[in-house]
Amino acid sequence: MRDSRDHSALKGFSVTYLSLLGALVLSIVLMGVIFILLAGQNEQNETQYNLASEQRLLSRAIVTEALEAARGKESAFIRLKDSRDRFELILNGQQKGSDTLGLSPVQEGVRPALEELTNRWKPIRDEIDSILAGREPVVSVNNFVPLLESSLTQMNNLSDEIAKSLASNRGDPRQVYQATKQLQLGEQIVIDLKRILSEGGLGAATAADRFSRNVNLFGRILRGMREGGQGIDRVTIPDSASKLADLTELFKTLEAETNRIIQKAPELVKVQNAAQGIADKGDGLLEATTRFLEATVAQGRQISLFGVPLGYPIAYTLGIVALVLLLALLFVQNRESRQQLVDAEQRKQETEEQNRRNQDAILRLLDELGNLAEGDLTVQASVTEDITGAIADSVNYAIEALRDLVSTINSTSGLVAAAVQETSAIADRLAKSSEIQARQIENASATVMQMAQSMDEVSSKTAASAEVAEKSVGIAHEGGDRVRRTISGMNTIREHIQDTSKRIKRLGESSQEIGEITELISDI
Repeated sequence: MRDSRDHSALKGFSVTYLSLLGALVLSIVLMGVIFILLAGQNEQNETQYNLASEQRLLSRAIVTEALEAARGKESAFIRLKDSRDRFELILNGQQKGSDTLGLSPVQEGVRPALEELTNRWKPIRDEIDSILAGREPVVSVNNFVPLLESSLTQMNNLSDEIAKSLASNRGDPRQVYQATKQLQLGEQIVIDLKRILSEGGLGAATAADRFSRNVNLFGRILRGMREGGQGIDRVTIPDSASKLADLTELFKTLEAETNRIIQKAPELVKVQNAAQGIADKGDGLLEATTRFLEATVAQGRQISLFGVPLGYPIAYTLGIVALVLLLALLFVQNRESRQQLVDAEQRKQETEEQNRRNQDAILRLLDELGNLAEGDLTVQASVTEDITGAIADSVNYAIEALRDLVSTINSTSGLVAAAVQETSAIADRLAKSSEIQARQIENASATVMQMAQSMDEVSSKTAASAEVAEKSVGIAHEGGDRVRRTISGMNTIREHIQDTSKRIKRLGESSQEIGEITELISDI
């Protein structure tokens, strides 16, 4: 029943209207689904965006921290390790997901950018591992630099004093040259050590080699000036020798550390090379993190539904489509409403015309049935295509049935009258027979009396009397049979009369029903 109502409700709308309505509903539903899905991804997208932004900052910080660590800044190693671990944690979460970070694996649309970022990160991570592995020598050398600078300053001062002492005391010019050369070596040793801690590649390797050679040369010259040998004469001037002894003691305190630096120079160079490698690759890592961040932002604005990429542009497009469909729907509805008003007015006129025809047909039927109320069964209602056609046909059928009933009643009445007349005739004949029998009985009685008077005559006429008596008995029996048949005929007449009464009663009920139908028609 509900389906029929729904069908009736939709029946008044055109196919165009229903098509536009369906398209509008579909557009709104799709737009709502997209916005809901996008809203559901906001938190995850925000996490992805924040972590990608953090990676971009870490890519810059790692370069700075690597260079600072290579220079021997101990806190830079700690920050570099933390940055490496954090970057690695985020990258693993982006690849596989992470409950700790509340991160899901990135979507397929971001995978290419993530793979590029991973490829950029792997060599930098190896360089960071190399820097962290060389932490101890780098830090120790960096801590030694201030002491070395201070000691070399003192050594340079002593070397300068020795050169001046030798010159003032007219020492060997070669000794003065060697003392002056010590000044240059001391300054170069400090420069090379700083280059080892600040440069990478070939420059650091060259500085480490020169640092080693200059330290060894400084020691040989110092020993030659004190002890003689290796083409150097021993210094004998007391003042110069005293200062030379102080210089030797000061050099001894630094020699062990400088030797350790020389031994660890390859590690220092490796750290510097790693730092330089990070600096060289840092721009590529920064660009990779930037592209990944942009891909994350772009992916955050779209989703996939059944493999179809969807995003805010599509949602906005669906919104515009829905608006256009709504305007079209309103236009079609307005046009169809006007058409429906025209159709309704036309249907109203048709209904009024139909009602008028129905009223005319009802009045015509009432006029035709007016004589029926007075008992005229010859009335014949006109059967037309109007609303009263079926009623007229039914009334004609009822009138025909009434005529048949009346004919049957009349026929039955004739039969009853004939039966009554026949019964009366039979009764008359029975009465006449009874009179004859009475006269015969009287004659018989007279005869018996005569027989009593004359036994002889009786005896002679006994046979004749017996025969007459038998005939009388037969006549009496026949009279009784006729009486019984008469009674049976009367019963039959009574049954016919009762049946006739019932039919007359039903005729009265039918007449009453006809009257009710007439009243109903009058009411209509």
